[in-house]
Amino acid sequence: MCGAGLHDLTDPGNVRTYRRSGGRTMRFCRPCALRRSRERRTRGRTPVPSPSRTGPRPARRSVLGILQALARGETAAEIADRLGMTCDAVEDCLDMQRRRYGARSLAAAVLAGLARGEIRPLGWEHPLPPRNNTTRNHTRSLLRLVRGERTACAAGPAHERMMDDLYAWHEPHAVSVLWAAGIITADDLPARLRAAA
Repeated sequence: MCGAGLHDLTDPGNVRTYRRSGGRTMRFCRPCALRRSRERRTRGRTPVPSPSRTGPRPARRSVLGILQALARGETAAEIADRLGMTCDAVEDCLDMQRRRYGARSLAAAVLAGLARGEIRPLGWEHPLPPRNNTTRNHTRSLLRLVRGERTACAAGPAHERMMDDLYAWHEPHAVSVLWAAGIITADDLPARLRAAA
């Protein structure tokens, strides 16, 4: 046993040797030496809690949790701030999930996740858009995005008007809003995304 009586010195994993200046070889207990070294390094310091452990833990750090947050209307920056991640890490997670579904846009990835039941639609406390011609035209535009027939809209007055009409913050959120309203359904999922399921 070692001097502290904690470790078996017949176990070669617990024993280390070193040569003293006079040529004499000394044995020591490696686990005890590591503990003493750690104690010396932290002596006199007050431990500072890491930022990720000070508040409540995020509900889910999984890729689907991040996609769910996007469908709820959060931006990548808001998700990163809430989860204590970098914005690039959040965007990488979303891109990975988009590629997993075989989708060309995040709006298509949200629709695929909703259709497969992997993410949940918005709750009924969220206002839903009315069923009128304006909503139908915006829905057609979003379905063109989901099918890959157009790219995501750049921020501008037309995009803001579309999001205002759909009570959404961005296009993936708009897909979730229209799903909750029953305007977009699993039947609207492109065949190539259904085949990847």
